[in-house]
This record gives sequence, structure tokens and C-alpha cells, in this order.
Amino acid sequence: MSELGSLPRALLAAAEAENRTSWLATVPATVARLARTWSLTVEAPFQPGGQTAWVAPARNRAGADLVLKVAWAHPEALHEAEGLRAWAGHGAVRLHATEAFPDTVGLLLERCRPGTPLTELPELRQDVVVAELLRRLRELPGFGAQKAQIFLALLGKQLGVRPEGWREAAGAYGETESFRSVADITGPESLAKVRAHKQEMKAAAKAAKSAKPSGARKSE
Repeated sequence: MSELGSLPRALLAAAEAENRTSWLATVPATVARLARTWSLTVEAPFQPGGQTAWVAPARNRAGADLVLKVAWAHPEALHEAEGLRAWAGHGAVRLHATEAFPDTVGLLLERCRPGTPLTELPELRQDVVVAELLRRLRELPGFGAQKAQIFLALLGKQLGVRPEGWREAAGAYGETESFRSVADITGPESLAKVRAHKQEMKAAAKAAKSAKPSGARKSE
């Protein structure tokens, strides 16, 4: 695992494109440290993997079927552990443990079984699954309508799950050629555009908050 060629292909490509190879070089040591801390037997990482995290199946001493995720600490995943802890297995895998480092976050997760891709289900069944999942997530603290719309856009744009009316239900996040959320991230270029959009939104919100309403001066 110490060789770059043994790392997930998508993660390696993204790290090279975004000049994160120095972080990538620390991953083997972080995996070994977390494996010792949590008494894990870790297998080879999933391929081709994601763009910001090293993820692999693992088992603890009790033989529990788990997943170890070692992620680059990027803004979009800043509160991933808190979110998983709050959802507590409702519509998402359970979080068993987490450890934070200066530029890395380690997560020990429940493994999703059977792991059947939603796209393999009949179309009508997909609609039922998505509707039920959105209902459950919207009821959880900190999720709400906006994140439900982002989730729906993610299913439609990246996984091909597109029940009738999905774009309208996803609101602005369902628009084509938009770069608003994780639903629009397909590589380093689109990731940069989504980050730029978020920065613009934050700057606009800050400017609006600091702006003082104009009005007639109080007479003395």
C-alpha cells in the first residue's frame, strides 16, 4: 500500500490534479495508525475509489463488517462525522468511531449490505426507495429541505435515478450546467467551480448582513 500505484485510481488522479500528493503520501501511515487504534484488519481499498478519501473494507476483533475511510479534510466534508452521528443509521450508514488530524479525518463506518446499486432496481421501485429515504432524512435534525433537494439532484445527475419531476423537486440543484453542490462534482474542474459558487454565496450573504438599511435620519 506504500506505493502510489496501489492507491485507489480516482483518488490518485484527483490528488495529482490538485497538488495533494504530499497528503496522499501520509495515507498509509494514517491507515496503519487507525488500524492499531481500532484493532482492525484492513483489506485493499475499493477501486476506483472517490476523489477525496481512501476507503476500504475492514473487520474488528469481533469480526464486525466495517469500512475504514481516511479522508482529506476538505470544506464539503467538514461535518460528515457529526451528520452521520445525528442520522444514527436512518438513511445512512452508522458511524462507529472518528479521529481528526490536522488535514485528515478518519471514519470507522458500518458497511452497507447488501449494497445493491439503486439503478439496478426497477424504475418504480427506485421512486419508492428515494421518496421514503427523503422523508426519513428530512425528519432528522440538521437535514431539512435544502439537503433533501441536493440529495435528489445527486441521485438524478450522477446515478441516473430520474423519476418524473425530479428536476423540479430538486429546485435549483436540479438545473443542468449548474455548479451549486456535490451533485455537480464530477472531477477537479467541477469541484473548483462548486467551491467558487459557495464562496460567492457566502460573500453575498455576508455583504447583505452587514449592509445597513437606508432611511431618513432621526430629527434632533
